[in-house]
Amino acid sequence: RSQTASATRRLVKVSIMSNTEEGKGQNVKVVLRCRPMTPSEATKEKQALRCLNEKTVEVSYASLGKASKKAFMFDGVYDQSSSQKDVFEHVVKPVVDEVLQGYNCTVFAYGQTGTGKTYTMEGEVNNCGSVMPPGAGVVPRAVAHVFKYLEENDFEYQVRISVVELYNEELSDLIASTDDHCTGQLRKLRLMEDPKKGVVLQGVEERAVKSAADIFSILEGTNKQRHTAETLCNKQSSRSHQIFTLKIFMKEKTLDEEEVIKTGQLNLVDLAGSECVGRSGALGDRKKEAGQINQSLLTLGRVITALVEHQPHVPYRESKLTRLLQDSLGGKTKTLIIATVSPTSGNIEETLGTLDYACRAKNIKNTPEINQVQTKKTMMRDMARNIADLQEQLKAQREANGVYLSAQKYEEMHTEMERLKQTELVLQQEIDERTKQFEEMQEAFNEACGKLEHKEQELKVTRSELTETKTTLTETKNDLMETRGKLDDTTFVLETHKKTGEELYEQGTSLLRTSWEMHSDLGGLFAKISRKTHVEHQNKELATSHLVEIRDHVQAAFRELESFQEQQAK
Repeated sequence: RSQTASATRRLVKVSIMSNTEEGKGQNVKVVLRCRPMTPSEATKEKQALRCLNEKTVEVSYASLGKASKKAFMFDGVYDQSSSQKDVFEHVVKPVVDEVLQGYNCTVFAYGQTGTGKTYTMEGEVNNCGSVMPPGAGVVPRAVAHVFKYLEENDFEYQVRISVVELYNEELSDLIASTDDHCTGQLRKLRLMEDPKKGVVLQGVEERAVKSAADIFSILEGTNKQRHTAETLCNKQSSRSHQIFTLKIFMKEKTLDEEEVIKTGQLNLVDLAGSECVGRSGALGDRKKEAGQINQSLLTLGRVITALVEHQPHVPYRESKLTRLLQDSLGGKTKTLIIATVSPTSGNIEETLGTLDYACRAKNIKNTPEINQVQTKKTMMRDMARNIADLQEQLKAQREANGVYLSAQKYEEMHTEMERLKQTELVLQQEIDERTKQFEEMQEAFNEACGKLEHKEQELKVTRSELTETKTTLTETKNDLMETRGKLDDTTFVLETHKKTGEELYEQGTSLLRTSWEMHSDLGGLFAKISRKTHVEHQNKELATSHLVEIRDHVQAAFRELESFQEQQAK
């Protein structure tokens, strides 16, 4: 069948965010999306990836000079014929619904450059309105779904958004930078650790919006600020990671008629694609960008490995990307990963890397917790406290040329430093203990390596014997097949002979019966001939006797005639 005919839509409605009990482990959900082949790829390359069913793909590749196949299973698989609407309705929409119930959720796209990550996450943003264009991606569809839900349920709400770019390990606020576009400079941000909130972006602008149209307008400006460039692999390659955050505040009433605020947060992350510098043709700044992108994605892979293997140390702090995604990987956020791949044989190495990465990520367990609702009084008190802190900092800043902190803030920082020193001592003790454990484990590891080497030798011998056995088995199978063929031929000949013998027996019986009848007829005929011969013999004897008598009579008549003639003459 043709590629289009065989691409039956595999629309699996992934139960991405099932209502599990709060605080219990929940695996990160991973779905796979395969982009279509380009006309150029269709003529020059083979299709190496095939969707077997709604959750399984099979990859064909060469390993050690031999053709190999490998299957991968995910929470959902979308082939080349899947649409933007299919992916959102069956995969992302359940995530957005969880956000509206008060959870923090993250969706991010990962894959090789040029596999459709930005198209999946954003797609056509500029033409979005009351009716979504077919090319609209996850972001505009999620925004439209949120506002539709809020308006249909007549909530009193507030929605805030932020758009942050991570480019060459520098964080920038794209919304604020859009407002300051005349300066030509992006507003830089700093990552801070908050004891209560975790990792926060200091100074990021959270823009309040009233409608989906407001967000689409903002995104048109932020997309122009994002770093993109053309490479050999992608005409419009994203050179940075982008995080779009949507915070929703909804007013509800309890059974006691008390007004409370329910919050939910949706993080939509478009990661830059991993790329091979040699194939993408990256030079100069593009090469530096590719190096930073690959480094951050490599750190992301190490974080995933550490979480899956339950290692004591997870290297979140080695990259700003992993610090931003810290709560989404192993934290209290519900997470969905959309892995994008190319189906062509030319990208098989990158495709296998993405599939292995995505399969490992499926084993990460998060512990999602619903956000606590806040009363209006509590929220107002927190806001008043934040305003007071900002006013104190502003006042301290105005009273001197440099940047100063208020006494209260200084005491808080001093207390925090003392706490960190105590923590450092505890950690140093743990390091010493771990070092000792490491040495013991190293010794055990060396011993295990020796045993492993011995086992590998045994395995090598066993494999050799297995190869010989397989060869013998193959030869035996061939002999068996040949013998079965001969047996079938012999059986056919015997059945034919049997049938022929039965026919000959019937014919012989008929001939024997006919011969007996002929024998009986011949006996009658011989008897008849014998009687005829006897009659003829008798007739012959009578004829001979009569002939003699007639001769005698004639002779006598002649004599009498002669005598009469003599008498007449006289």
